Amino acid sequence: MHWSSTTLTVLGLFLIASPAQANKNRTDLCGMSMHASDMPNIGSFAAVQGTWVIPEGLQRYEDSERDAPGVSQSVALCCGDDCSLRLAAGTLSYPREDHEKLGYYTAEPWFQLSPAFPAIQWPADMDLTFNTSAVIRSNVQILGPSKAKIIFSHYLGEGSGLQIRADIEISMNSINIPEMHVNYTGSHGQGTFKRVGKMKDIPQPELCGDSAWWFVSDRYDVGPETDPTMERKQRPDALGRFTPVLISNPRLWSTGNGQSDPHEGLLEENPGLGRMFPAYLPFSGLARFWDMVRHPGVDEDGNKDDTVTEVMCRTRAFLDDDMIMMHAPYAWGAGV
Repeated sequence: MHWSSTTLTVLGLFLIASPAQANKNRTDLCGMSMHASDMPNIGSFAAVQGTWVIPEGLQRYEDSERDAPGVSQSVALCCGDDCSLRLAAGTLSYPREDHEKLGYYTAEPWFQLSPAFPAIQWPADMDLTFNTSAVIRSNVQILGPSKAKIIFSHYLGEGSGLQIRADIEISMNSINIPEMHVNYTGSHGQGTFKRVGKMKDIPQPELCGDSAWWFVSDRYDVGPETDPTMERKQRPDALGRFTPVLISNPRLWSTGNGQSDPHEGLLEENPGLGRMFPAYLPFSGLARFWDMVRHPGVDEDGNKDDTVTEVMCRTRAFLDDDMIMMHAPYAWGAGV
């Protein structure tokens, strides 16, 4: 799949449509969600997938190599409509100075089971490079109340591709703190590691798919419990560095019967997951769209104003393809 800047411009000019429902606001993310509570007889969601098309990142003169703000492109399966407990996976993309002259940029794969575990990054040698020809696919699967699988697929140019896979199992240790056990494989080998949760005397976190989310954010973890160690990555100008960000072929599988898409089989990695929802998810009339706002916003003089809400990112859908666009309100990155 190759997306030139000309293609993106043409799509942006001619194919943008407003969502079927009015967009809602959040302060932490920009994207789309689907909710099992809106769909009778489908059970819950068992797998979610998104293919990300990322434009080149804009570099500022004052950015050092490690300080350029990143944008996280993520998919998640959540407990509850508000995504209060979630298994999320994605990449954090940077306009890195060392790649700028060559037109390549860096994407760091990560995943998280929140709020029990902080975000987990892969080793640096598993960082992905991308340019405007690259696509990165994130896939999250729930295999049981305490087991999950995450797959990252990276395509850079025609015929190239690599994968990073992680099998995750959650348990409680002897002092009643949740633990996460991870087995992973990637282009640079395989390994195992364990992470200890950050809360005591709580029930074992159970994975569930009450809602599914595709979103971008200027932070790893969304919501009020964001890990403060990631504060340096939460820069409000980050979304303006990568605009627009496109999701092509959003996919969703249920644990129930659902409605099958005759053009697509069941998920190759785990055929027992159930039915896949049809293409054109945004136009089912059930998708919820989210814009990212900052409150308080800034007045005309650049001062914070409690009466002003500033839009940081908007979500739109395309008319004749199953594609979502998330973009800063500035025209194609201008003004940042």
